[in-house]
Amino acid sequence: MNDRRMETFTTTAPIALTMALLALAALVAPSRAAAQATEPAKPETLAIARIEMVERPAAGYRDASLKPIAAVAADRPIYLYVEPTGMATKHERGEVKALLVVDLTAKAADGKVVREGKAALRIPISVRSRTNVPLINAYTNITIGALYLEPGAYELVIRFNDAFGTSFAERTLSFTQTAPASKTSRRR
Repeated sequence: MNDRRMETFTTTAPIALTMALLALAALVAPSRAAAQATEPAKPETLAIARIEMVERPAAGYRDASLKPIAAVAADRPIYLYVEPTGMATKHERGEVKALLVVDLTAKAADGKVVREGKAALRIPISVRSRTNVPLINAYTNITIGALYLEPGAYELVIRFNDAFGTSFAERTLSFTQTAPASKTSRRR
C-alpha cells in the first residue's frame, strides 16, 4: 500500500441534472440534483457516457464552452466533467436517490501508483418525485486538488461504484503534469 494516500485528492462534486415532469420544469436547490423524468425502465448498468479533463467546472449539462485539456500544472486542481448513466435508484420519502462512490488512482508512465484514494468521493443525487424514475441527463463536476507530482506523463484511473446497485464503471484519462504555474507555490 502506498503511504501517501490521496492527501491531495481533495474532491468536490456538485451534481446538476435537468428535471421535467409533465412538461413542467422544476428547479432544485444547488445542493440537490435535478433529473429528467421518464417512464420507469428496467435497471441498467452504470456507465460513463462522457468524461473529460477540462480547464474549469462546467456551467451546465453538455456545456459547449468546455475545453478539454491534457496538461495540468502541478499546483493546480484537476477538473473533470462526467456524465454518468444507468445509475440504480431508490425511492424514499418522495425522492429518487442515487449514490456514486468514486475511487481515484494516479499512476506514473511506468504504471507505479503515485496517489490513490479508495472511496475518495461520494456523489449523492436526490430528486423529488412521486415515483421511482430513471435519472437521465446527469452530469457532475469533480475537482481534484493539486497533485504536486513531478513533471511527466500520468494516468488517472477513476472507478465509479454504484452504491445502490452492483455495477461499476472505470475510465482512464492520460495527462501531463507540468511544472507548478506559480514560482512561489509550495506543496501542502
